[in-house]
Amino acid sequence: MRSSLNEASEEAQLGHMVDGLVRDLDEADTDEWWVVGDPPTD
Repeated sequence: MRSSLNEASEEAQLGHMVDGLVRDLDEADTDEWWVVGDPPTD
């Protein structure tokens, strides 16, 4: 379903953000994981 989203839509941007977070979690060497900072804004 995500591939059908307009790349400029908020839904697509959120999907990319979540994909990046999941990828970072998969690559982490520990079960402890923190997100620091604020989400991107326009």
